[in-house]
Amino acid sequence: MPFFDQVKETAPRERLRKLQFDKLQRLLREISGRNRFYTKKWKDAGIVPDNIHSFSDFQKLPFTCKSELVSAQEEAPPFGTNATFSPEAYTRVHQTSGTTGTPLRVVDTPESWDWWGYCWGHVLRGAGVTARDRVFLPFSFGPFIGFWATVEGAKRVGAMMIPGGGWDSIQRLHMMRDLGATVVCCTPTYALRLAEVGREEHFDMRSLSVRALIHAGEPGQAWHRLRRALKQHGAPSVSIMQELQK
Repeated sequence: MPFFDQVKETAPRERLRKLQFDKLQRLLREISGRNRFYTKKWKDAGIVPDNIHSFSDFQKLPFTCKSELVSAQEEAPPFGTNATFSPEAYTRVHQTSGTTGTPLRVVDTPESWDWWGYCWGHVLRGAGVTARDRVFLPFSFGPFIGFWATVEGAKRVGAMMIPGGGWDSIQRLHMMRDLGATVVCCTPTYALRLAEVGREEHFDMRSLSVRALIHAGEPGQAWHRLRRALKQHGAPSVSIMQELQK
């Protein structure tokens, strides 16, 4: 399997630890005094970023909960006090789904958005995705961050990205088949839904060229019960993977 960043992926553990810590120190210096949320949080905890000299020191930094970030957003709407730069520096905005409370808005600079793509380049390459693949995204492309970064990651690995927003499930299945999609990125429950719709609409799942599913957006892909449902027949859905293996 080809590497995405061979130098870093094959680096000795000691070199990786140094790289990680150097990045941490740069981050602490960057946001200290400029990001109101973390500057206050660290001050209240008696933390001085310049005194973080090792990973054991890093453990002294206080945890941050989502509820704190939501409160910071309410304190200084629309984006909150957790912003290091002026509004003009940001070129992207997205937010959480809001299924468990107030949606949390997040802004990105061009550099931080590029980082998203870099991270997803690792994800896609780790799943064996190359320039020969066609990556299908059955995703609405709304403000929820979802698979936005996958678009950038697909560009990084040279794969074709096929957007599936604005379609219903059976239309997406037809689009996947007609355009020869080889990789599908979606939430695990939506993969089950696609299989379920395929069964209901008598769509031949074996006509698809999909060889890999990449799941995110939900924790379920790590659950044994759901993973089993994605691999074999069973209530409530027929799995895409099982259909492809026939």
